[in-house]
Formats: sequence, structure tokens, C-alpha cells
Amino acid sequence: MFLSAGLNVRLLSFVRLFCIGLLARFSMNMKLYFIAANMLFLTSAANSAWAVEVSDQLEVAGAAELEYGANRGTEGNEYGTAISKAEFGAAIKPNDKVEARVKWLYEEDLKAVSTPLEVDEANAIWHVRPENKLDITAGKKYLKFGSFDTNMVSDPLTLDLGETRQDKVLEVTSKQGNFNTTGYVFSGTAPKIDGTGKHKSGYGFSVGYESEKVNAGVDYLSNLAESKAFVDH
Repeated sequence: MFLSAGLNVRLLSFVRLFCIGLLARFSMNMKLYFIAANMLFLTSAANSAWAVEVSDQLEVAGAAELEYGANRGTEGNEYGTAISKAEFGAAIKPNDKVEARVKWLYEEDLKAVSTPLEVDEANAIWHVRPENKLDITAGKKYLKFGSFDTNMVSDPLTLDLGETRQDKVLEVTSKQGNFNTTGYVFSGTAPKIDGTGKHKSGYGFSVGYESEKVNAGVDYLSNLAESKAFVDH
């Protein structure tokens, strides 16, 4: 049942408490990665996302994360640097109703490239009503499932399990005051348990409340096996 349905209740205050003191990342092969103290300032500067408005119709943006790590294995310690993540994107807005977005992604670890340069997201948005009251998005994008915000150096462990990206998504979002709702359908990619093929489709929804003091919501995904943790492996 866990694979067939995913229910994520997100409370940012809980996530932050869970992540306090987590300055190291442990992988399954017992590697320990850490950020050197003198690199924190460089990483902080690199992580600051930049955006340039080329014109009223075109905006480009990007970000980069640098990482210094140590890998302790049977043959001794290995040290190195890596571009843990590099992103570059563009948004084209011919008018107030229509918008097109594309973003490229590149990732690497200390030993090899983990994600070759690829199109991470590419979608079109129709702003049916102003001020995000009603938007319709179609294309390749990440599903509205889970909240993975953190103030720590490393990503939360829930990100590896719940982050879900699909190539063919149709999403409808609406914002009314402090409340926001999202519903979506997508073309499935996860294999069936009985090995007879792949799931043809999936769906999900998100309901949230956001204010200066509170950020909470409930997300539902029809099949958690669609997340990158399962599909990529």
C-alpha cells in the first residue's frame, strides 16, 4: 500500500527541527560528505540564485552549488571538489496570459557525473485568472508533492524519496487568499509490480495554507513508485 499511495503532511517547523544539526550526509555505502568551514561562505554565495530580466518578455536565471567532500574507504581517504548542482533557466512571457519555461540541470559527485546536462523542466503556463488565482500548466515538471525546504547544507532525506518529475503533466493550480490548491494528472512511468508493463497514468492533489507564521498542507500522490527514488533505480 505504501507504494500504491503516498500521503505527505508537511509542517515546515517540524522539518526544520528534524534537520537541526544535520551537517553531514551518509549514503548507503557509508560515505561521509562534509562541507569544510572555509567553504561555507563560497557555497552560500554560489547558492544565491540570480535572475536577469533581458526584456519585458524574456528572463534568464541560474544557480550553482560547489561542494568539498571526503570519502573514507578501505583504501584510505579521498578528497575532492564537485559542482553538486548547476541550473540555468529561461522564461518567455509574450503577454500576461501565456508563459513558457525551460530549465537545464547538471549534477556531479566527488567521483563522477551523477546527472549529465539535461532538460530538467520544460512547460507552458496559461494564466487563466490574474494573481495566480487560476493557472493551467502542461509539459515536463516536478509534481506538487511534499515540502523539502531546509536551512541546512545537505538536502533532507525526504527529498530523495518524494521528489517526483514527469515528462507529461497537466496541472491546475488555484490560489485564494492564504489557501492554495493543486490538482494534476500525468503519464505514468513506474513499472507494475507483476512485471506486465508500466502504469499508464497517475494523479495527485495538494491543499495548503501559507502565512507569515504558518505553512502547512496535505499532498497526495496516487503512486509513490513514480518518484525519482524508484524510477531512476
